[in-house]
Parts: sequence; structure tokens; C-alpha cells
Amino acid sequence: MLLHNEVVSFGVVPNEEVFFTIGVVYEGTKRVYCRGKQYCFASGDLFCVGRECCRVENIPSKHYPYKEVVITFSFEELQQLTPWFNDLIADNRLRQSAHDIGPVAGCEADAAVLGIFNALRQSPLPPSFTKRQGILKMLSDYTDGMVLRVALSNLDSRNLLLNNVVRNNRFRHATIDDLAEQCHCSRSSFKELFHKHYDTSPYHYFLEQRLEKAQSLLTGSSCSISEISEICEFNSPSHFARIFRSYFACSPSEYRRQQQLKKWL
Repeated sequence: MLLHNEVVSFGVVPNEEVFFTIGVVYEGTKRVYCRGKQYCFASGDLFCVGRECCRVENIPSKHYPYKEVVITFSFEELQQLTPWFNDLIADNRLRQSAHDIGPVAGCEADAAVLGIFNALRQSPLPPSFTKRQGILKMLSDYTDGMVLRVALSNLDSRNLLLNNVVRNNRFRHATIDDLAEQCHCSRSSFKELFHKHYDTSPYHYFLEQRLEKAQSLLTGSSCSISEISEICEFNSPSHFARIFRSYFACSPSEYRRQQQLKKWL
């Protein structure tokens, strides 16, 4: 009977979300499924796996349990490295665009890479973020930027997911917790990510989107004020009128009349 798989992990603490993983397979085979593709990594391979991956299998060899050593990063930790990423791109030190590689990649681990992970296995203390950042930089150099390109691809994937979630919920009664769950992150992480991407809070962004749609309907449709209030997901026609007036200094009915008069002038 085989022993349990041996996965030695350094990095993200249990209450944080693992967003990016870099590791070396020591025994067995690792299979990663993402975007309809299957990636296989065997003993002696370095692998990079992002949050987007839908399924991972760690398969033991015939006589020994599966073994790997990994370092992990949260989304917030990778975001702290964004200035460094930008400097590398500006200096043209990444040999390929971040968009030329997907959220998963790997290569054979050379002696230098194995030395890094062997040292991790023997270290009595888990590496700090500063040390993991240094390891990330070294691995990028040893792999001609592959590790960084995968990290950048995963950051792009998170922003793309955010855009999709926001677009699909602009006119729905979705709470911050609902949106955060759809983005696979915590409430605080979602609010921070949203503000960095849209430069405003979720509340103000969604409100502005609904008001813009209301303006369009008031100008280009025959829908009643009550119908527009419902379409744009306001709590009631009176709530819609109050919010509209606070932004545009007139009621929805007055705005509609003003726009109709402009057409005749």
C-alpha cells in the first residue's frame, strides 16, 4: 500500500487564497486541466499553475507516493510585484509578451532550480514573502522569463474575470459578497481589486452605470418612469427619482421633457 502524497508547500497561510503556485515534481506525475487542455508534469519538472485551473491530479508512481515542493502566492502578493513586472516589460527583458503564454506552463528543472527547491526542503523556517519574491525573480532568470509570463497571464485572467462579472451584474441586485464569490476572492480583496481597476467603489460604479442606462431609456424609449426604474434595478420609482435628481438636478420626467425639446430646437 502506497503512502499518502507528500506535498511540501511554502507561502500562503491557510486563511488566504492561493492564486499562483510554482513547484517541482520529485516523484510521480502532475496533471493540470485548464481551458479544455491537459498539462502533464513528470519527476524533475518545474511547473507554474494559476488560480484559473479547474482541476489538478497528483498521481503516484508505481512504487512511491507523489512528491512535490511548491511555493505559493496570493493575488495581493503578486499585485505588490506589479511595478517590477512593469519595469521588466519596459526594459524589454521579457522575451515574449505576457499574452503569448497561458495560465499554466512548465519546463525541465535544471541544477540551479533543483538547488533552490532542495534548499527549501531543508530549511527549518518557511520563507517570508521577501524571500519568495527573491525566488520568483531567480526562477524567472533561470527559465528565460517563463515564470513571470505565467504570473502576468494569471493577473490578466483575474482582471478579465472581474470585467466579465461586472458586466454581467450591472443591472442585477448583486451584493458585494455575491460579486466577490464570482471572482473567487474575499470581500476585502474584491473591493481592493475593483478600486484599482475602476478607480471608484463598486457602489458608485454600478449606480453610474444604471443612471446612464436610465438616461438612454428616457431619451430613446417610450418606457414609463416606473418601467425604467425596474429595468435599471432601482428599489422603487420614488427611489429612482430621488437618486436621479441628486445627480442631474432634475426629475426623470423633467429630463425626458428637456431632451424632447432639444430635438425640436
